[in-house]
Amino acid sequence: MVNPLCGVEPAGVLSAVADPDRLAVVERTGLQGGADSTFDRFARLASALLGAPVSFVTIVGSDGQDLPGAWRGDDSGHGTRHMPLEESFCQFSVVTGERLVIDDARRDPLVQRMDPVTRDGVAAYAGYPLRTPDGHVLGSLCVIDHQPRDWSQEQLALLKELADVVLQEVEHRHTRRALADAHEVGARLSTALGGVDDALKGLAATAEQHDDLRVPRYADLALARLREVLDLAAGLEQDAPPPLPEAAGSATVDLRDVVDRAVRSTRLITRTESLEVELGTAPAPVRGDPVELERAIGHALVAALHHVSDGGTVGVAVGRRGSHASEVGLTISCPSNRVPAAELARVVARLRATSDGEQMAAGEPATIRLVGGRTSAQGGPVTATATSDALEVVAEWQVAA
Repeated sequence: MVNPLCGVEPAGVLSAVADPDRLAVVERTGLQGGADSTFDRFARLASALLGAPVSFVTIVGSDGQDLPGAWRGDDSGHGTRHMPLEESFCQFSVVTGERLVIDDARRDPLVQRMDPVTRDGVAAYAGYPLRTPDGHVLGSLCVIDHQPRDWSQEQLALLKELADVVLQEVEHRHTRRALADAHEVGARLSTALGGVDDALKGLAATAEQHDDLRVPRYADLALARLREVLDLAAGLEQDAPPPLPEAAGSATVDLRDVVDRAVRSTRLITRTESLEVELGTAPAPVRGDPVELERAIGHALVAALHHVSDGGTVGVAVGRRGSHASEVGLTISCPSNRVPAAELARVVARLRATSDGEQMAAGEPATIRLVGGRTSAQGGPVTATATSDALEVVAEWQVAA
């Protein structure tokens, strides 16, 4: 496969990597601080889908490459989470904004003398850039093999699709932080300007007592402008769901509250009201990390909205199930176009991780079945089924004591 970077000078690579605007976007991701369990799962899924022993989610900074997501087979979870820039293949995608595919690294003039090839035995590489809507490449989702291989078009298509989902997760986190900031700013504005509002009212009352008609007029004008700002601040407080911490840990939560938060966030992000929600009246206590639960449910909602038929709505329901109501169930359903099997598998994998906890890291990817016109993906207590005109996702959790 011809390498598109063979004629690029090293200075050109360094210039693209060190671009201040790009680095500002990289810093806003907050992913330059080590391991992240969500991106570790993405890396593991990429390895499973392409049959590669190693996979990384990378963020390319000015002085090196961080690995928030990593899968190294039996050695997963160990090893460095930072690489010097001179050992990074992913830096080259920062220059082109395109995928980089290397069938035999030992014969590729771009990388054949780099340490990962001569020292670590990297023989094949395929990576897709994590490119933001404004064109900045943050890093890559990449897979690595220690044997030369001819990456198939089907494998590369799967890798690209998964890279798109990784980028969606990065952007979702940025949106959550922005909403949290807006919530805080709104609260502070409301408090501060409320005091100014009271002061101007007092000024207007005092001016009336002294028969100075100009001051009340100016005070009324200032009050009108301040009320506009206060209304905006109140809107920010009402629209933004209360911010979640970046990591919460396992806890007993009411799934209805988590789903409500996920729905509100999804509506804000997608700017759609095409969600019909039935949370029920009975408590739905489950055990899990509320942050990961909300992210997994939000991911499933966005996937459903992406494929919902024109004019259709996505139904979301929570309720007790099983004998003696010993389980809490979540159902997401909608009329839809055909949903790709790989996307069903990703939805199942993320929801399954919230049910199985650490078992997900050691378990197999979702099982995909094609029967007639029906595609299904199943992993543990989570099933996603798609036909030519409908989608249904069902997940279950044990009721927490």
